[in-house]
Amino acid sequence: SAKSSTRWPTPARLSDGSIVSMPMLHVAARLRAAVGATAPEAAGAGAPGNWALRALGLIGTDDTARRLGALVRRWSAPGAGGTATRIGWVLEALARLGSDVALMQLDAIARKNRIATVRHAAAEKLAQAAAERGLSGDELEDRIAPDLGLDERGGLLLDFGPRQFHVGFDEALVPFVRESVEGRPGARLATAPRPRASDDAELAATAAERFKALKQDAATVAAQQPLRLERAMRTGRGWPVEDFRRFIAGHPLMRHLAERLVWGVTEGRRDARNVTLLRAAFRVSAEGEWVDADEAPQTLDDSAAARIVVAHPLQLSAAQIAAFAQQFADYELIQPFEQLHRAVHAPREDERALTALARWSGRIARPGPLWALESRGWLRGRGGGGAYDHAWRALPGGRTLALRFGPGLCNAGAGEDQAIVGEAGCPLARPEKAKRAKRAKPQTAKAEAAADESDSSSSSGRSSSSSGSAPAGEQAAASAGAAGGVG
Repeated sequence: SAKSSTRWPTPARLSDGSIVSMPMLHVAARLRAAVGATAPEAAGAGAPGNWALRALGLIGTDDTARRLGALVRRWSAPGAGGTATRIGWVLEALARLGSDVALMQLDAIARKNRIATVRHAAAEKLAQAAAERGLSGDELEDRIAPDLGLDERGGLLLDFGPRQFHVGFDEALVPFVRESVEGRPGARLATAPRPRASDDAELAATAAERFKALKQDAATVAAQQPLRLERAMRTGRGWPVEDFRRFIAGHPLMRHLAERLVWGVTEGRRDARNVTLLRAAFRVSAEGEWVDADEAPQTLDDSAAARIVVAHPLQLSAAQIAAFAQQFADYELIQPFEQLHRAVHAPREDERALTALARWSGRIARPGPLWALESRGWLRGRGGGGAYDHAWRALPGGRTLALRFGPGLCNAGAGEDQAIVGEAGCPLARPEKAKRAKRAKPQTAKAEAAADESDSSSSSGRSSSSSGSAPAGEQAAASAGAAGGVG
């Protein structure tokens, strides 16, 4: 007010060029403290405008980003009352924060949020962030993978004073704890450590809070990083050798996934099947060495043409697959997704001239895996009645791969079993209830695989149709990309 004795300095110009008054910064600091202590709704969720969230976007912390991400998830739930406008304000605040944790939250929203418009809005914010940095979407994802404060070997020491604990990660990037015995990790504990009366109270409280934050961030990352590496295998995406060292093999968190996969070195040459040839195949050891199928260390040059790829089983010989599988078994390493033993389907001779594959026509697929196709890179298609009755994805050469089923799904995440349609334009018949009730388990497993796997050298080996004039066999080669298969 005019009678206030408080004298504020001149307005501040921020790094993005905007000007904000000092009273606003003062109030925003109070809001940031509130967000750190209570629910994110304290950040102006019920205010007539979005000024408070704009302020948090300017001076918020990583903890602010985590809480804002949780707020989007809460508002996106059915009946939660979160409008598109209010959710948009939160997305804008996360984009303004621009930290690795904030972008990680946006990435999680873009991939997993139940509302399509929210996913698209978050994806747009990520695309803008990538463009501002002069990066592709994949390159941005490399750079926003958080290190979670881990050391260079991907570990973390929790100090309780007289007791210490080592933090590790499993194949799903879920953190676990081992008690330190004479400075070395001991047996794995079933639960997180709890402070004891004999522990240093201050150190134990700090360590417990640190592990809690680690689990929160790891839960967000765990849903993203294995999927993007699996996508890289399906599409044949490669990394320059130095980028692979920096963002994958040498990254404190990503190394836990790198150690559980087989990698390949390629220079872009292809064989008669249109499968990219590997110059070498290796895995990353716990010590950080790159070793081949015989566990011999590999020395790779940093030539401009060389790219590191997630090896597809089509690119590996049977002997290599057996040798690497034995190494993973010896070291008790579980792969984060199906790689070495991934199902691969090739077109039969009589299918190579077709434009649709009818091999699985009439099989039954459950609705859950069909809804989940979108998270694996497929797009949903709707028929004349508005029901979700086909999924499609783009292939190299401007072609399209389609999976058709009927009678169609209407309610997101629910619906009745669907019959796979093997011919483009084939009428969508409703599956008979008696047939569904008596279907054999192997058939059900194959039908679920048809919806959940989205891979193989035969355009995923599913009952499908491909736009364009190329026959199915040629589509299989075209869809091979760098790995020889869609997935």
